[in-house]
Amino acid sequence: MDRRAFMTHSVLLAAACAPPAFAHAMRTRGTLAVYDSTLAEGRALAEHAARSGLPAFDTGEDIGALWYATLAPHVVQKGGLLIGVTRRSDYFVLTQFIAHTMGAVALQQDISRSLASTQTSHFVIDCAIRPRDVTRKRRNARGEA
Repeated sequence: MDRRAFMTHSVLLAAACAPPAFAHAMRTRGTLAVYDSTLAEGRALAEHAARSGLPAFDTGEDIGALWYATLAPHVVQKGGLLIGVTRRSDYFVLTQFIAHTMGAVALQQDISRSLASTQTSHFVIDCAIRPRDVTRKRRNARGEA
């Protein structure tokens, strides 16, 4: 077994041990994968996404450009899940873009703690729920619902 195969299998094994949300997201139609190609885990996710037929996008040098040019149009029109392996800083910026664009994020699950990773974020973000989907009871002038 060469180093590349070892790294790929190690990361996929770690992902298999991750919470069910990540495995479910990989099988959910409309899911997009976001990865950092400078990370071994990111490259493994990209390879797995390619085998699974999921669109996968490298964060490259600018997560903002990726969000506004590619991810935001898809998420705004169709909602869906974003899964990813990125540096923690890119994960933070991405969640801020989503919150700003969508107004609400239904689920943000950083599963890195379960993978004992300190420098990267392995995440599932559900962008399907928008603010108008959340119902709130309005009170009239008397305080009645």
